[in-house]
Amino acid sequence: MIIKNHTIELNDTSASEMARFRQIMLNIWRQQIEDDRNAAEMEKFVKQNDKTYTKTFYADESNKFDQTTLIDSKQYSGNFYSKNGLYLGNNGELNNIVYVVENDGYKIYDTGNKTAETKMDISKLINFTEKTGLSHSQMLDRANWIYAEGGYKIPEFYAYTIENAYNDKSIGKKNENRVYFYLMQDASGRLEKDKYLSGGYSNQTGKRFWNARGTTLMDEDMRNTIAAVIKSKLYPEKDPTGGTNSWLGYKNGEHEGEYYIKSLDSRHFFQKREYGKSLKKTNTEKKYKTIE
Repeated sequence: MIIKNHTIELNDTSASEMARFRQIMLNIWRQQIEDDRNAAEMEKFVKQNDKTYTKTFYADESNKFDQTTLIDSKQYSGNFYSKNGLYLGNNGELNNIVYVVENDGYKIYDTGNKTAETKMDISKLINFTEKTGLSHSQMLDRANWIYAEGGYKIPEFYAYTIENAYNDKSIGKKNENRVYFYLMQDASGRLEKDKYLSGGYSNQTGKRFWNARGTTLMDEDMRNTIAAVIKSKLYPEKDPTGGTNSWLGYKNGEHEGEYYIKSLDSRHFFQKREYGKSLKKTNTEKKYKTIE
């Protein structure tokens, strides 16, 4: 807050006028405090997310984007995410449409009076739901599932495995519900999707994601699972799994699958199920590497 000292002389001022004067000055002071608080929160938000976008405020937008491609996200009805999984918000209308924008395709701009708004380059905006068929809730379900399985440290292998199961003619048949029906199960049998994702069973991991999903409260691990889902849909040719379409979490030793990856003190066995063929046990380890 900028503090300036002023001397004000008040002559022949009544008690009621003095009271009004004090109230006016208090209101000015409170507004200054509120403005400073808003500015601090805005700067804090930018610093927390500076891996995603440039944190400098640009008053002159013409230096950053061609004005013919610059749009206000409120013109679009949907939920906005960066390609690396950061939730950018929506235009206030709740629907199931997802837009994905390139990480360098949006900036936060100072609009004056210590407020800011997001502008996006329309040439770098993808209607993800229209392009891939995956709705907002379905995208979050997949990311929530990856998180619940303990795969948020190796999210791309889970994301591509889910996508492979979705496309498999014996498993998903390009039906989202079939994927969960056939793959979401444990030793006790089939699990109810929303109950599992929200921590309704013994595995409570998914509850953290469930409580934050679709909000700016999603942390970096959660954003990574969303980014992995986005990659698996937009870049099928980058599949690092070798075509696996199911998995099995296991603490130690060998188990059925093509290979395993160590993560979070467990071995994650990725399997390639084929109709009429039995799985073989493996102790082959594969090192996780994030794809670009």
